[in-house]
This record gives sequence, structure tokens and C-alpha cells, in this order.
Amino acid sequence: MKIAVITGAASGIGAACAAEFAAKKYQVIGVDIQQPVEKPTADVFLEYHTVDLSKMAQIDEFVEKISKTIDHVDVVVNCAGLTIVKPFQQMTEHDFDYVIAVNLKAPFFLTQKLLPLMTRGEYSNRSVVNISSVHATATIPHMASYTASKGGISALTRTLALELAKVKIRVNAVQPGAIQTPMLIEGYRALYSSPDVNLEECIAKDAENIPAGRQGNGKDIANAVLFLANEENSFVTGESLVVDGGFLARLSTK
Repeated sequence: MKIAVITGAASGIGAACAAEFAAKKYQVIGVDIQQPVEKPTADVFLEYHTVDLSKMAQIDEFVEKISKTIDHVDVVVNCAGLTIVKPFQQMTEHDFDYVIAVNLKAPFFLTQKLLPLMTRGEYSNRSVVNISSVHATATIPHMASYTASKGGISALTRTLALELAKVKIRVNAVQPGAIQTPMLIEGYRALYSSPDVNLEECIAKDAENIPAGRQGNGKDIANAVLFLANEENSFVTGESLVVDGGFLARLSTK
């Protein structure tokens, strides 16, 4: 039985990862601060845990709970994330700390605390996949804390790939571009300072700047995560795979 722990599993990319891993016969343990936005089919989650990943005590409690019900973990997908869109001068210490806690600190310590389960039993290789962002490479104004967190995740991915290779754990990241998720919609509203922003216009405008001609969806990223987690790709570690429809390949969008 293959077991995957997936954070951010309530919606967006995390929910798509949960569905795709379940379709590949993984037993999925979902983690999120919320209950699933859409009621999942009964065969998606082996277990589902409501956890505030910004709080270390809740991470500890979660790991303690699952350690009593499972005997190993094959894949960890660190997908939970958030952004606070504000000018740099207006970003508070609380804003910064919260984004870093969820986007960077939680993947760091959740992976660390799951290592005993990931190194248990006989296995050829196991895998951690972190969800970074194109914002780790190129960004826009008002995203300082988010960009810092995702740059940190990409750097952490490389470091962990080196350290965990000795225990046959590969560590990679996916850098999504514009993906139609609840977080992207909230980002539009914050950038344009309006809850009533025309989302269709925003999506169409973004698509004009993407060589693939469209924004991505959760399944696009889930497929990339599955690729990196696949045991057949055992020589791939320390990589950040950009999945953005060609956006970063362009010299300019003007």
C-alpha cells in the first residue's frame, strides 16, 4: 500500500493532487485548515485532518495521530499555501510571519517530523514534492512575503535533496504559473483592490501573456507532482519543475 500525505488538500492544487494520487491507487492522507470545498468521493481520502499548519503544536499532534494508524509514508506533497498582497511598506510583521509559517516553516518541519515514517520498512526510494511558484524566479510588486517564502521553498528543496539522498528520499519542487485556484482569485481581488473585480477579464488578460494561450488548472500541476513522485524517475532530485504554459520562457510580455 502506497501512502501519500498531501497538505492544502481542501481545494485548488492540493485537492487536485489528492484526486490524482487516489486515482493512481495511493492511500491519501489529506491535511488542510478547512474541510474540502467540494465533497470528495469516498475513495479519495484514507484520512482527512483539519490542521492549522502555522501552529507547530498542531503539526506535532497530526504526526502523532497518523503514526498510530499507518506504518509508513511514501510521498509527502507540501502544497498548503497562502499569499497576502500588500505594498512592501504596508506589510506587517504578523503578515510576514503568517505567510512564512504556512509556506516555508510548515513544509520544513512537517517533512522533518514525517521522516521516521518515510524511512520505515523496505523501499527503493520515497519522495517529497514541494509546491513552489514562478514567483521564486520572477515576480510582480506587492508580493514580497509570498515571493520570499517560495524562493525559500525552492532553495530548501535543493538542500533537502542533498541531505536525504542517503536515506533514499528524493526531494523536488513544482513551480506553478497562473493556475485557476481560489488563491489566484483572491489575489486578483487584492491586486485590484476590489471584491467585485471582473474575474473573466483578469483570466483573459493573463492568458494573453501565456504562450500556451490559457491559465493552468489543478490537474496540470497534479500531473507534474505525480511525475516527480514516480519511482521510475529515481534519478530526478533537487529539481524545480516549472509548469507555467511557457510564461517564464518569454523575454517580455509587452
